[in-house]
Amino acid sequence: KVFDTVLHRTVAMKVLFPEHRDNAITSERFAEEAQIMGQLEHPNIVPVHDYGEDDNGVRFFTMYYVRGKTLTEILQTDTVADGSREAYFKLLNIFLRVCEAVAFAHSRGVVHRDLKPDNIMVGSFGEVYLMDWGIARLLTHSAANPTGESDEQVRVKRVRADDDEKGQIIGTFFYMSPEQANAEIDKIDERTDIFLLGGVMYELL
Repeated sequence: KVFDTVLHRTVAMKVLFPEHRDNAITSERFAEEAQIMGQLEHPNIVPVHDYGEDDNGVRFFTMYYVRGKTLTEILQTDTVADGSREAYFKLLNIFLRVCEAVAFAHSRGVVHRDLKPDNIMVGSFGEVYLMDWGIARLLTHSAANPTGESDEQVRVKRVRADDDEKGQIIGTFFYMSPEQANAEIDKIDERTDIFLLGGVMYELL
């Protein structure tokens, strides 16, 4: 949480942990996250304001500071635990907003890969944001854009190789899809996120 002295507003600033700053792959993924989020302009995706390096050469990016709670925190409150019709209606509305954000990302050739209640923020006035695009994956071809030639596709300035994830299990254990658990990177596509959304829906119900 930092203060923007130019526009006089509070923003969230994301930086790499010190132990990861010398790791080239991690640094490139960090830069990609900022670029991906910066291009996914949608009401339910938290907007990025700036990206750069501080005086010590530490990379950072700033984004809208969400004042609210994670969906995980909401699920643990008494008003939800009572199982009332109103509680289910509220949760389903949050879930629908997340689905809209995911559908938009897919239309731009991006798969989130880490959908879970911890990464869903609900603002004090009902705003819903899908957070943490740190392991998002760009698809060369997507269902919405089978040729991969759309001007609306998200593009990043990449240094690292596309296949540097091969053989790695990437995701959150309790929510990951079978292809993530089996490190089958080539099989990851929009259906991966749909599986993860199913996990979130299961938890809501």
